[in-house]
Amino acid sequence: MRKLEIKTTGPVRDDIMLQYDYYVRGYHAFSRYLDAALRMHGTKLLEKYFKEESSNK
Repeated sequence: MRKLEIKTTGPVRDDIMLQYDYYVRGYHAFSRYLDAALRMHGTKLLEKYFKEESSNK
């Protein structure tokens, strides 16, 4: 990332959103995510992984 001149900052959290700031060659941008949506996505991934693991035994 250093070679590509990319820098990211940790999440800024408020009550319902997470915001990640990033800088690319001097330009600033950010991405916002709903906390509930991230939690739901993570839960679905964990369920998928555990389901696949249990079927492999």
